Formats: sequence, C-alpha cells, structure tokens
Amino acid sequence: MNMTVNINIEGREDMVLKYLLLDLNGTIAHRGNLIAGIEDVISKLNEDLEIFLISADTFGKASKIVEDLSITLHKINKGEKTNLNEAEQKAALVKELGPEKTVAIGNGMNDSLMLKNAALSFAILGREGLALETMMNADLVFPSPVDALNILLNPNSLRASLRV
Repeated sequence: MNMTVNINIEGREDMVLKYLLLDLNGTIAHRGNLIAGIEDVISKLNEDLEIFLISADTFGKASKIVEDLSITLHKINKGEKTNLNEAEQKAALVKELGPEKTVAIGNGMNDSLMLKNAALSFAILGREGLALETMMNADLVFPSPVDALNILLNPNSLRASLRV
C-alpha cells in the first residue's frame, strides 16, 4: 500500500507527504491527556501517513498513547543525556525521514526547528499556549490539533490559505 498525502497548491512545489510528526503536550494532549477527537482523526490518517509521536514524555503517558493510537513513539532525551537539545533532536528526525516528505505539528519552543525543517508545518494555539518562534516557523496556525489534522484529510482545503 502506498501511504501518502498529495498536496498541490498553486505557486508552490507539489508535496508528497509520507510522515506525520506530532508533538505530545500542548499539541495533541493537555497535561498528558489526549484532546477530544484526536483518536478518530489519527485513526483515519493512519491509513495515509506513517505517524510518529515525538516527545520527551513529561507526564509518562506516551507509551500508552502510542499503543492506543497505533503509532510510533520517538522519545527524545532531556537535559544532559545528549549533545543535542530537544529542538535539535526533533529537527534531526525530520532530516532523517526526509524534510520533503514530512508534515510536523507542534506548539512549544522545542518544536520550532521541527516545524521550520518540515515540508509542511502547523502550529497549535491551544490551552498550553504557542511559542512565538514556533508560530513564525509554521505554515499555518490552528486553534486545535483536530482542526490541523482534519485539514490533512482534505488537503484541497489548504489551497486558499497557502497559495502564493
């Protein structure tokens, strides 16, 4: 099965997306608990994209979440365990997978480089706020992760917002 989302927008290079990177807290969860409606939309997107939850797992719930959602956990290290900070670790995964094939969604300062490097990126202005630098590196800002994920199910909806 060829799992991709194709996005064609006037004035921009065509995108063939294969990977979806999701930040956990502040993006698809609030204090470690999934935001209502996330399970349904991720279930639908699982048919078209390989989905990664990328998190330092602040609340210790990431393993259960990825099991429930049938997605892959990419755990990043906090503090002194690595010579890359959290933002650099998230950006490294984008580069490893292929920036041109990746859509990334986040809200925190440590998501900024991930969003900057992905072919398509969405910032979430939710209950935990949105870091200004991350917002500036996003293609679009959404009030909820469900809205952001739903637009991937209907990529033609991106045309009005992203055409040049």
